[in-house]
Amino acid sequence: MNDSFFSIILILIFVLIIILLAVLGFLYYKEKMAKNKEEEFQNPKKDESDKTDKKSVFRFMEFDEVEDNMVVQDGGTRYLMIVECKGINYDLLSSVEKASIEEGFMQFLNTLKHEIQLYIQTRKINLSQSTQRYREKLEELRKDLQIEEEKYEDMQRLGNVTKDEILREIKEVTKKRNLYEYGKDLVENTEQMGENRDITTKQYYIIIPYYTDEITSAGDFDKREISSMAFSELYTRAQSIVSGLTSCDVRGRILNSQEIVELLYVAYNREQYDIYDFETYMSKSGYQSLYSVSEDVLEKKIKAIDEEIVKKANRKAVDAFEYATEEMKMKKRIIEEREQNMQKYIDNIAEQIVDSEINVLGEDMAKMTKDNIRKMTQRENERKEKEQGKQLTEEERKRRILAKKRRLMKERAENEKNQNRKKQSN
Repeated sequence: MNDSFFSIILILIFVLIIILLAVLGFLYYKEKMAKNKEEEFQNPKKDESDKTDKKSVFRFMEFDEVEDNMVVQDGGTRYLMIVECKGINYDLLSSVEKASIEEGFMQFLNTLKHEIQLYIQTRKINLSQSTQRYREKLEELRKDLQIEEEKYEDMQRLGNVTKDEILREIKEVTKKRNLYEYGKDLVENTEQMGENRDITTKQYYIIIPYYTDEITSAGDFDKREISSMAFSELYTRAQSIVSGLTSCDVRGRILNSQEIVELLYVAYNREQYDIYDFETYMSKSGYQSLYSVSEDVLEKKIKAIDEEIVKKANRKAVDAFEYATEEMKMKKRIIEEREQNMQKYIDNIAEQIVDSEINVLGEDMAKMTKDNIRKMTQRENERKEKEQGKQLTEEERKRRILAKKRRLMKERAENEKNQNRKKQSN
């Protein structure tokens, strides 16, 4: 009886636990469904057609080769053509001109039927090439000036020319000289400007892609035919972009293969571009030898740390020298001050000694001693003044003796002259 009753109780407890778990599971499922509906209401799903494939603009640097003014990528499945843009200074325009430019740019964006990418490249300007060309021109001007100066000197020496011809030659020499001096100042200022700071410029580019998937039945054509078709399509797109940019006063130009290689070269060698001459390098090596000449990152870091150590060491040495110099000046000032006020310091210390022994000497004797100290100082000062006066008197006496000797020598010379004149007259 008891066993059966106990079994019934256990079965009831087990059934109640199952029912409780089922109720909890149902409540949890209901709450989760309500939460999902709320999230869907707040953040509705976007249509798959609205999704855009965002690609990095630097992907165009991953190239296979450069040919026919195009960048070939992904084994010939993607071609790029690059348009360089030269804009205007927007901030200097009036409000009407700005509105016109903005309207033209909106029209340009609306006419686009294919994707483009914008790329901005910052370059350091290498002034060494410019200054070298300036110096060559300056040397030509110097030779022309030298020829004109020699011609003018010959005209003056021979004297068989008219005054008008001389005046014309003077004007020509002056013009050549002024031109030479102006060129010389220009070269010096350009070199100084390049040494004091880094000069940078920004280049703006539009990247136009073309995919071989756009060609219907691309498998029926060989690689050369596909490249030719890609060039035709890209050239048409580039020309339409160049013409569209004119509506907003932006000048566009399609880059050739040499300029594309230079663009990629600068992108891979940003810091060393101003050191390595690209034109000379490419004329000797060709496209196949294009590679990165940048220093190793760790070596650059070591070099930067070494430069920082040397810089801080120099600064510390200069600061220590200045501190030592100031300390030396201060000591010299203290020495000069004590030399000038030596007697005053002696009197003060002497009076302090008397004050310290006032119990032994007594007040009256101490007072008399201090008066004697002052009198002794006064007599010492009078003696020094007399010695200085004697020194001045001695100097004055020597000066008078010297002046007397000069006067006697002058009188003797005059007497000799008079005697010579008398002899000549006799």
